[in-house]
Amino acid sequence: MMHIETENIRLTILSKRNEAVVLFKRELYITDVLEEVVEELSNAHFDGNVVFDMLLTKGVTEHYYRMQYCNNKFDYSSNAPLPNPTIDIIRISKAFYRSHPDFLIRTSLSSKQINSMRMWVEEV
Repeated sequence: MMHIETENIRLTILSKRNEAVVLFKRELYITDVLEEVVEELSNAHFDGNVVFDMLLTKGVTEHYYRMQYCNNKFDYSSNAPLPNPTIDIIRISKAFYRSHPDFLIRTSLSSKQINSMRMWVEEV
């Protein structure tokens, strides 16, 4: 597992699975960080599935999205919700947001949604 940190994201690459997870450090959309993600994935010579965790933007309901990345570019037609993420992806997300609880309160989501996010992150 390899972690890459930028100002806006943490990118975790699971090389055995050809999968990467993008975790947001603030309320952003996928389009806000695509150039950043492409640069980091290209530098890592990565091809595979990229999962975006949109927790800070969407709340706990349907916050994972998946897109294929190959030959230094995304296949935009593959962008789709990921209704059943693997346990590894969920663990990576929860560990990250558990260690950065301040990220959860810096959103425009309602206090009810923020409480739901906190509860989800703390679930084992």
